[in-house]
Amino acid sequence: MNEVERSRSKNLSKEQITSIIKKIDDYSNLLEWETEAKVDLKVSEFIEYKNNISYSNKRFFLKPLGSAQEPFSTSRSLSSDVENIHFSKRRPASVRVGDILICYAVGSGKLLGLFEVIEEPMNSRIENDRWPWFVKAKNLCVTYSESWYHYENTVSSVQSSFKMDTAITYVGGKTLGALKRGADKIQLTEEFANHIINIIKEKQ
Repeated sequence: MNEVERSRSKNLSKEQITSIIKKIDDYSNLLEWETEAKVDLKVSEFIEYKNNISYSNKRFFLKPLGSAQEPFSTSRSLSSDVENIHFSKRRPASVRVGDILICYAVGSGKLLGLFEVIEEPMNSRIENDRWPWFVKAKNLCVTYSESWYHYENTVSSVQSSFKMDTAITYVGGKTLGALKRGADKIQLTEEFANHIINIIKEKQ
């Protein structure tokens, strides 16, 4: 039920519902004698996702994943459902449920996709954890994220393709220099965020 509710799907057809119920029934039969088995059931393959995503009343953040010491590997995959997105030792108080994180890979600078925050920030409570704060975020562009390393969409390229001499950060900045100085996120203007979102959606 949680998977369906988080999916931002179109209205499910009778055929889709029938297919989901059949998969659940088949799975239940397999587990009938496995009382200690861990539930591992996905039904998202039967769900038709919305192409248009509403971004009204949301804030947009550009979010690096990885670090200079540990770049985001091109062999690393992203969850097609919910991804844990980590922040530094300071609680990301400005990030709230419903906000959009536009993530990119540290190292290559390539865009990884769009993620919608679905839970308030949590702390791992792990001693000496470098990135103890994290949010759970729904992947909004699964197809793009599955092949992110094939595209040449980088932070630099999307910035250079935007209007010259125009603010791109929420506080009026025209560069993303804060990220180079170690910031773990930066809030974007809605106009620049939509520019990046449209570039990603073109590959969906």
